Amino acid sequence: LIEVNDLTCTVAGQRLFDRLGLTVVSGDVLELWGPNGSGKSTLLRCLAGLFEADGGFIKRAVGLLYMGHRPGLNELLSPLENLRWCAGLQERDV
Repeated sequence: LIEVNDLTCTVAGQRLFDRLGLTVVSGDVLELWGPNGSGKSTLLRCLAGLFEADGGFIKRAVGLLYMGHRPGLNELLSPLENLRWCAGLQERDV
């Protein structure tokens, strides 16, 4: 579940969205489309908590996962080494 109320975001002096509201529940499919620079990636980052909007409220379900354009893995490490590195960020054992 993601619930958004009155979300407003400005980047580099450009208002990307103003008082945006939406609700996404389990099983929903959401398509974001628009020209480059229109705020699609910024909105996703706001929803994931990776970027702070100027105003508004976002309610996120526990366990929300955001996967951007890149998976965040180090190609120089083995799969096990990548898991150990990620686990170390959360102080967990592999």
